[in-house]
Amino acid sequence: MMRFSKILAVSAIVAGAIAVMAEDAASVKKWIQGQMNGYAKAVKKKDVTLIEKLAKEYFHEDFVAHEKNGTKVTRSQMLSQMKANMGMVKSVDKCDVTCKSVKVNGSTATADEAMAMTMTFAGPDAKAKPMKMDFMQTWTATYVKENGKWRCKKTVTKTEKMLMNGKPFDPSQMGGGGKK
Repeated sequence: MMRFSKILAVSAIVAGAIAVMAEDAASVKKWIQGQMNGYAKAVKKKDVTLIEKLAKEYFHEDFVAHEKNGTKVTRSQMLSQMKANMGMVKSVDKCDVTCKSVKVNGSTATADEAMAMTMTFAGPDAKAKPMKMDFMQTWTATYVKENGKWRCKKTVTKTEKMLMNGKPFDPSQMGGGGKK
């Protein structure tokens, strides 16, 4: 009988621990999605000041994006690129950023995330037709919890597709501030 009680107690502890881990993952996912929603709203408004503020809160100082072509982009490089790109954007027609799943292991979390964005750029001159760019990307993000706050420290691009006026477009043709 005593042995059965111990097994039951251990089972209850394990079940409780699993429930807490699931709850942590759910709360982290909810926080990430909230951050993404705020970012998407700022992007749609082309509010560069707000985007920069949100990015500095969300991305760790040591953040590095590992792009599909092997390029690594730091937080400051990413912010510089974003400012330059937003200056050329006529309108952001769609910006959907989604946290698909999260796994938490202590003070580290990994998340599978995705973005779909459609932007309109002015043509190269006043006579040119505006250009429509569709951008779709998926990545895995790594978060660290420091001083009670989660911050994104790393992303690794899994898939990326860009269309310019409905035709495939190579993003490396846009230049960039990263390094291999």
